[in-house]
Amino acid sequence: MTLDKRIENEISELITSGKIAAAQKLCSVIKSDSELSSLSFQGLPSFYFGNRGAETVMVNLNPGESVIENEKKWKGEHGKVGKRELLPDIPTPGDIEKFISQYHKDQKEFAKHGYKTDSFDVKQAAFLAPWKNNGIAGLPNNPDWSDKDVQSVAAQSVVLNKLQLELLPYASAKFDLDPKGDIKLLFPYIETLLDEICAKDRSYVVFASSKFEYLFKHYNKITHTDTFTFGELYNPEPSLKQMHDGTEGKLRVRCRVIWIHYQGKKQQALIAHTFPSQGLGRAYDLMQTYGKLCYEQWCHHVK
Repeated sequence: MTLDKRIENEISELITSGKIAAAQKLCSVIKSDSELSSLSFQGLPSFYFGNRGAETVMVNLNPGESVIENEKKWKGEHGKVGKRELLPDIPTPGDIEKFISQYHKDQKEFAKHGYKTDSFDVKQAAFLAPWKNNGIAGLPNNPDWSDKDVQSVAAQSVVLNKLQLELLPYASAKFDLDPKGDIKLLFPYIETLLDEICAKDRSYVVFASSKFEYLFKHYNKITHTDTFTFGELYNPEPSLKQMHDGTEGKLRVRCRVIWIHYQGKKQQALIAHTFPSQGLGRAYDLMQTYGKLCYEQWCHHVK
């Protein structure tokens, strides 16, 4: 299913029935630490952010937001969606087409309307800063990451100028697979990602979690295809801190270049295993070094 079709179907279903059945079914695949749902199926999904024609695509597992907060926003308990005021009234079935049109506009222009600098977006900017010709205007080459103004400009630039996709667009505080769940339920979402990524030639595609490698290998195995082929894992002996400034540290560098083969197209991509590490949450200088090392691996494997 294409991204446009998924957005149309699922937002329409949410407006008319109050829930998204596919998201509710996926709760059997994602672990929950409580009796609450592991995924939000009664709140507005975040299918993408930014420029769908972008040179650079970053793919995350899911929007990291509380299920309760996401559903409160949709039900109008307060008038915010994401980080800014947006569509505070629940639309009626007669407003679906208008709402979806506005949704696309808001997702594209997310960083223009009351956007507040988010540490995750700064983290993405730091990772991508060393990647040449990434299409992200305004992203400095050697920024001072301790400068709040630099953080603000970099975060806004990266949100506006790249395409951010989510494997599962439904809010969830965590993304842990339930070993008893049916992993095949995730495959249509992988295919939606691939359809959107391959809609144009991309300069860079980055999957920001080691879990993507697990999912892609299972996808190949179960579908009996070679949709994903894998380069050698980059996992050097020195820690990231040692490679950054020569001092001791425990966090290791891991990434792997892969190739996507989908609907007659071939697209190089990279799995950034270390990207989600808590040790890199606000360590933007370290994240930039990690991004540089990943970019070097990318260049080494260009075919």
